[in-house]
Amino acid sequence: MEPLNIMHDYVLPKQFRFFGILALIFAIIFFTQHINLFGFLVSSASIFLGALMLTARYGLSLDTSQKQYKEFVSLLWFQSGTWKNYTGIEKIFINKIVESERMVSRSGAKFDFQSQSCQAYIKFDDGQKIELDSDKSKERLLSRLNEYNEQLQTIIQDNTM
Repeated sequence: MEPLNIMHDYVLPKQFRFFGILALIFAIIFFTQHINLFGFLVSSASIFLGALMLTARYGLSLDTSQKQYKEFVSLLWFQSGTWKNYTGIEKIFINKIVESERMVSRSGAKFDFQSQSCQAYIKFDDGQKIELDSDKSKERLLSRLNEYNEQLQTIIQDNTM
């Protein structure tokens, strides 16, 4: 059976991924204006950096047939991480996370922003917990967890109530 690969959070924040898109656009424009070796090298470097910024993600790979898992970082779709053994999966559980951010203007006015998201964790029999997936919508997260659970065959516990 093929390992279950779950890609979740991006390594870089949205602002850096936006610069990755700008780097790709810059590479295309620069190469069309400078069709020579220098233009090729600068464009290639920009494409490489832009692609790195856009594809850097954290993930989890679970091989239920060999009872192994791997937490990895994926760069340009190449995964780096080491396989670890587990005895069994106790459950998958969902928690509600409240994130808050405070911004202060130059005049001293304070603005608080709060957002809620749901995070799913997998708990192994030895008590170790690993983040599995997250989403702002509980329904979308549950839908994905049910797809994962077809292979994992464990309990999904909802702690968001």
